Amino acid sequence: MGTHNPEFIAVTAALARECGPLRQIAPKGVVFFKTGIGQQKADPAIRTFLAQHKPRLLINTGFAGALSPSLEIGDIVIANRLRRGDPVDRPAEIEVSDKALSIPRSLKNIPAYYGTAVTVNNIATTEDKELLARSYSDPETAWVDMESFVIARACCDYQVPCLFVRCITDLLNDELRFDFNRYRTVKGDVSYPRVIGSAILRPRSIPALMKYKRRSVFCANRIASFLVQLLLHVPAEVK
Repeated sequence: MGTHNPEFIAVTAALARECGPLRQIAPKGVVFFKTGIGQQKADPAIRTFLAQHKPRLLINTGFAGALSPSLEIGDIVIANRLRRGDPVDRPAEIEVSDKALSIPRSLKNIPAYYGTAVTVNNIATTEDKELLARSYSDPETAWVDMESFVIARACCDYQVPCLFVRCITDLLNDELRFDFNRYRTVKGDVSYPRVIGSAILRPRSIPALMKYKRRSVFCANRIASFLVQLLLHVPAEVK
């Protein structure tokens, strides 16, 4: 049975580097937890964590791909609802509580976009995003990731308030055409030695990889700048 700790805020991400800069500047009372990439890894990981701990707020963060043409690299996006891009069960949509959303909305002069996080099983390529965007009729701002929905569902099951704050690393119609799914291991992780090996064999892919690396560093710092302000405004109790 999880225990409630009023000083405990959890920040989760698929990869440590997504919240690396935030670790350097986060206030006391913040615990960082890596879920791993994808729903199959994130679901059991977050449920094991929540079975042992009950933070007063859980914040899931990391990188995301734009499904709306209005979103730009480095934009901070906050989910007011989460959907499965490939619904195989119900519910296929989860709403974030108004109480949790009131925390980022209280931040003045810090721009962020609110909308729908769509969770899929694979790393979305440019073609995947374009196809998903065409099938997505909701005019609201939307983006794609690989973990948010199952984390939201686990938080609902364990009655833990949650927020989902992401940063856009790739555009809807992006020229960054590199399919990382080809280099995933059987456990779902990206094998970076295989990525590097492929780049050596295909030197024309190196500029795209370097561009993505620069974007990742930029977005990790954007996440840190936003969340360090948000963490300072989390109330003693969130329901």
